[in-house]
Amino acid sequence: MVAASLVGFSFSVAGLLFPYHIGVSSVLKESDEFTNLTPINGASGGALAACCLAGGLSDEVSLATCQKVADRCNAEGAFLNLGKILREELNDLVDEELLRSVNERPGSCEFSYTSLNSPLNLQPRRPSQPFKSRENLIDVLCASSHIPLYSSIIPFVKVNNELGADGFLSSPDTLGMKPTSADTTIFVTPFSLYQSMDTTNPDPNPTLIAPLKEEIPFSSAEYVNLALGRPGPSPSDQEKLLNLGKYCAERWLENYKNYKNNQ
Repeated sequence: MVAASLVGFSFSVAGLLFPYHIGVSSVLKESDEFTNLTPINGASGGALAACCLAGGLSDEVSLATCQKVADRCNAEGAFLNLGKILREELNDLVDEELLRSVNERPGSCEFSYTSLNSPLNLQPRRPSQPFKSRENLIDVLCASSHIPLYSSIIPFVKVNNELGADGFLSSPDTLGMKPTSADTTIFVTPFSLYQSMDTTNPDPNPTLIAPLKEEIPFSSAEYVNLALGRPGPSPSDQEKLLNLGKYCAERWLENYKNYKNNQ
């Protein structure tokens, strides 16, 4: 049973479907369910979204960075280049002011990656603020988003004195999502986790923000390829993803309000 007290939000892996998470975030920021005390976490593209949210970046700045990454994936190729592209764009985005905003945020903010120190026993890592430096924050975000032998020919990122890779690897069954420190965690993902295909009666799961399969405006193959940056989302694709995230978040808010009222 969902508690009607403090909630937190966990953002799943998303890759370049990142605008979906920004759409969700834009609705949450205007709601009564989200404040700067709200615990948040994320893995991979979800970690990037959580960082933008924790750092107080505008939707426009967040989306512009995603578009730069997408455009470079299209020009340079995402395969074996995505890690380098992401690090270079994060180096431009993450400044001392953003680091300070993340570190001084009252609510916890965790970015998940997978420790590769023991390849036969992958361990999840969930570093939280304060981060030691902007370089340390960038390392954590890059590790969280690093797909071995896809993002780079090197299958890991050096982070916090160990070898790290995508947060998905240590929790594939939940798409990298982890419980927060809140009484209740709301899980946010651009991937359809609904069993019902009836859009007139979507599952009113009060702990899940996700689209129905038939609400996704792309084929399954197109969706996966967009996530991997092959090709990266065009501006019109970004708008579709952003609007899908907003729609799913608005539906969740209505369902959650009704759920609490019925308790």
